[in-house]
Amino acid sequence: SIALCAHRLDQMEELRRAVEMSSCVTAVFLESSHSTNSAYDAILEGALALIEADQATLFIWDQDLQMLEGVASRGARSGDELGLRFRSGEGIVGWVFGAREPRWTLNVQEDAAYQARRSGIKSLLSVPLQTIKGGVLGVLNISRLDDRHAFNDAEIALASTFAHRAAHALQDAEERAGRRLPEPGRPAGPRAEAA
Repeated sequence: SIALCAHRLDQMEELRRAVEMSSCVTAVFLESSHSTNSAYDAILEGALALIEADQATLFIWDQDLQMLEGVASRGARSGDELGLRFRSGEGIVGWVFGAREPRWTLNVQEDAAYQARRSGIKSLLSVPLQTIKGGVLGVLNISRLDDRHAFNDAEIALASTFAHRAAHALQDAEERAGRRLPEPGRPAGPRAEAA
C-alpha cells in the first residue's frame, strides 16, 4: 500500500508538471501574438517556472550574421549572457544548435566546451528550440548558480518538450514579424560537424 501511494504521488506530480507546462506554452502562444520580444519573455518565464533554476537565457539564430545571439535573459545574473554570440558548433550553445540535441553539465568550469568562465554559472542545461518542420531557431540555456543537484532526466525531458513547443509559438511570431525563416524541413542554421 505504501508503494501504491508513492506511485500515485508520482503520477500526480507528473500531471501537475504537464498542466504547468501547458499553461506556460499557452502563455508563450498568447504573448507571441503581441511581439517576438513578448514571446521571448514568456519562454524564459516558463522555463524558470518549470525547472528549478536561477537563470534562463535565449539564444536566437541570426540569419544575416550566421550566429546565435543572446537576445533575452531572466534571473539572478540575467545581463551576463545578453549580446553573446556563438557560431554553430562553438561552445555549448553552438554545439546544441548544431547537433540539435540537449546538453547539460554539472560543473561548467570543468567542461572544455563552456566559453564564459566568469559567468558565475555552476550547472547548465541547454536545449534546442527545434520547430515542427525540423529547423532550429535557437537555444534555451537554463542554469544554476550553485551545485544543489545535477539536472535530472525528468528536467531534461521537460525542458526539451517545452522548448520544442515554445519554438512553434516563436516561429509563428517571427512569421508574423516578417522575418526570414528556414525553408520547410530545412535547418535554421548550418549543421555542426560531428565531433
